[in-house]
Amino acid sequence: MSNSPIESFKTHSNYIRAFALLVYDPTLLRRNQMYATISQRIHGAKIIPNARRDDLDLNQIQRSLHTAWGTETLLQASNRFANEEEILRLSNNWSAVQVYYVFYHSAQALHCAHGHPRPESHPRTQNVFFDQWANRRLMLAPWSFAYGSQGVINVPDGHVADETIHSWSNCEGDNVFSLAAKSLMTTRRDALHECRKRLRDRKLQQRRRAWRAVEEVRHAEGRRPRKEPDFPLPQLTDEEITASDHDMRPYTIMDYLYRLRLKTNYEDSNMFTDGPENEIDSRSVRNALCRIAGGTLLLYEIMIRALIGSRLFDEWVQAWVAHNVPDAHESGLATRIEYHRV
Repeated sequence: MSNSPIESFKTHSNYIRAFALLVYDPTLLRRNQMYATISQRIHGAKIIPNARRDDLDLNQIQRSLHTAWGTETLLQASNRFANEEEILRLSNNWSAVQVYYVFYHSAQALHCAHGHPRPESHPRTQNVFFDQWANRRLMLAPWSFAYGSQGVINVPDGHVADETIHSWSNCEGDNVFSLAAKSLMTTRRDALHECRKRLRDRKLQQRRRAWRAVEEVRHAEGRRPRKEPDFPLPQLTDEEITASDHDMRPYTIMDYLYRLRLKTNYEDSNMFTDGPENEIDSRSVRNALCRIAGGTLLLYEIMIRALIGSRLFDEWVQAWVAHNVPDAHESGLATRIEYHRV
């Protein structure tokens, strides 16, 4: 892909908007119905646990939720106060990072609410997210939507996800699924390329070790030492190439957000600053990121509330809002409270 910030922004802003439309399409319903619509989808999927657990690390669950809520609050605050276009462009670099960490801490909180220890790395948490949503037959896009060795996973009946779509295509209709699929396909493809590079490096190391082992035997026999050859980087066999694809799990929206986090922090930090043509483009991306973060938190809040008990969870919510939100109506968490209940 081109390193041009304009072209990169066109591509990734389209991917971000596609995921946001899978969370909630504001063109279909009034804006204030966002959380009601998402709550209905979650309850309609019949995935909410029926019984709470008692053997839980409640402190860890609460810490993870607090971090996720705080991250969303900072994201929304920057959205309200970034009135100048230059500030909005700069802050969008961090907005992409903040949305990833909403996923990161929410996935860890739910994992702990199921009685498991907190995963302590990005790869493990990304695996947890996949197991929570995409590793089963579940139509709850974008969270259950994934792309693996066999193509897309969990596409609702009547919809098509074409990963051959151009990344700058209009983000509407089935193009929304297709663009989301394209983002996951390219994210997984890049990871697969790195995986195969590591496999080739490993084969090279094995050849060097094998040669050195033979040389040690020769030396023990009193034979003249040889100069170590310059081994070329070996190719993978067809079987190894196929196995590497099948061994890599399907990729989800969280994997894409991690890719975006690395891109904006390290690889292409000027994508959001130099890529947008105008403030409308920057604001559109920011609004989409806020929608993804808010919808994702509602999903996790409903699930965790069922597992730890409604009374305790509601106490946590009320206390956090009281201590951290000057104006409750401006907080995403505060505006979601009524939608936590069945």
